[in-house]
Amino acid sequence: MIRLTIGLYAALLWLSVTVASAQFVPGSRFIGGGFGVTTPIAPEFGSDLNVTLQPEFGRFRSENVASGFNLTLGFENQKASSTRTNNSFTVGIGPFIQRFLPVVPNFGFVLTGRSGLSYTHTSSKTTSSTTTTETTSNNLALGLSGSPGLFYQVNPRWLLQVDLGSYQALSVNYTSGKNGSDVENSAFNYAIGRTFSLGGSAIRIRYFLR
Repeated sequence: MIRLTIGLYAALLWLSVTVASAQFVPGSRFIGGGFGVTTPIAPEFGSDLNVTLQPEFGRFRSENVASGFNLTLGFENQKASSTRTNNSFTVGIGPFIQRFLPVVPNFGFVLTGRSGLSYTHTSSKTTSSTTTTETTSNNLALGLSGSPGLFYQVNPRWLLQVDLGSYQALSVNYTSGKNGSDVENSAFNYAIGRTFSLGGSAIRIRYFLR
């Protein structure tokens, strides 16, 4: 998977030299958003529904480079087993920068880099024949990621983008919470150079302002 990821990014960088000229106007402002839904491929992995909404706004700095900010709203409902369920809600904000690599005037590749700060609240319930135990946790995370994708400009006002996965380059997390006995605990961890994941796939729609 790591070799596949490196090969994909190398191909996109090569295309940046050989692709058609971009048609975006420097200074153009836009609003839009992304929507993503992930579920297990096979039922034996359990029931897990993850929904993410990312409204965004920004502008083109040059003919093929855009930057801006996006908000993140996420919800996950996971049934890990017949006796355990997890629910979480996420809110976040962060900047992004994009490099567009047109192959033809209205279609091509796009590379997106993102960083962001997010807060997630998670509630877990474990049920036995006699009792129900609930635990809660609060997570504050700082992340840096990159995504390859495709874009299609429908007309001068509308653009469609598809993210083809996500590479999490850096993740820093602080988590605190309580277990079923109301005992507080906390943890700090970080990860660098994590692997490429298709879980970051999303569809994005963008509207250009005049």
